[in-house]
Amino acid sequence: MNDLRGLYVELEAKVERLQERLEMSHMILTNIDEGILYLNPMGFISLCNPMMERLLNSNDLVSTLFWDHFDDEFFGFSMRDTLESHIRQRVLIELDGREVEISTSYARGLILLCRDRTEVRKLEKSVQQNERLKVLGEMAATLAHEIRNPLGGIEGFASLLAADLKEESQAAMVASIIEGARTLNGLVSNVLDYTRSVKLHFKECDLFQICEEVAQFASGPCIVEGASTYALVDKERLKLALLNLVNNGIDAAGSVKMIVKKEAIIEIEDRGPGIEPAVLEKLFTPFFTTKTKGTGLGLVEAKKVIEAHGGSISVASNRGTTFTVKL
Repeated sequence: MNDLRGLYVELEAKVERLQERLEMSHMILTNIDEGILYLNPMGFISLCNPMMERLLNSNDLVSTLFWDHFDDEFFGFSMRDTLESHIRQRVLIELDGREVEISTSYARGLILLCRDRTEVRKLEKSVQQNERLKVLGEMAATLAHEIRNPLGGIEGFASLLAADLKEESQAAMVASIIEGARTLNGLVSNVLDYTRSVKLHFKECDLFQICEEVAQFASGPCIVEGASTYALVDKERLKLALLNLVNNGIDAAGSVKMIVKKEAIIEIEDRGPGIEPAVLEKLFTPFFTTKTKGTGLGLVEAKKVIEAHGGSISVASNRGTTFTVKL
């Protein structure tokens, strides 16, 4: 009798440990960032965790046949061949607008592991772009220094020549040379400013008040909505960055709206024609501009200042354009 009782207690302890392991496994499968799908040798779905359901945009798949819901090559390869031959697969596909990596393994059935690579790809592209910008900045700084010296000489000699010329037509040509040299010198100064690191002086400020001050200096109508939201910022540098975004919107649509939201978020909306996808990808690239007289540094400088605040800037364009600044 005592032996049976001892066996019962031991069995009960094993069941309890098994239950704990099952609960732990369920918690991991429920909260893991990867999607997991398990097919038994007959092709029935024995396991489908919540992440996989979201990626497949389907529910209640467990205990149903895979091919009742999806094509055999839904994942970019034959599920029947992979299941029967225990083939290991690894592919990149697009699911519901997301870039997903699929890998398979076999353990008494087919295991599919799906990893959403969308955000990783965005980060990789961002790192690559930053590396390109760094190299471009270093090259631009070197060229700017080399250009500035002869420009100063051109402007100086042209000024001396203008003092000796008496004919109006000749004086006008020399004046054009001086104006062109000063314009180029201004561009060189902008390039050098871009290559320098941003030094900020932080102070707690009301973002709504800052936006109202920006609206006063805007080149056209600018409406400010929202409520007072405080954040540590360099007021003057932030104002210049926001003013650049606002004036771009006014150039595109004639007017803009600034919306101050909680958690230090500022949206700048316009109802213009929008930005083409090809242009959108290059929007924050130095020297890229669609304006006839633009330098292509305004948006880049704005992004640089906002990121120096530890923030980010993003843009969405469909019917109109919205810049979102998060500080």
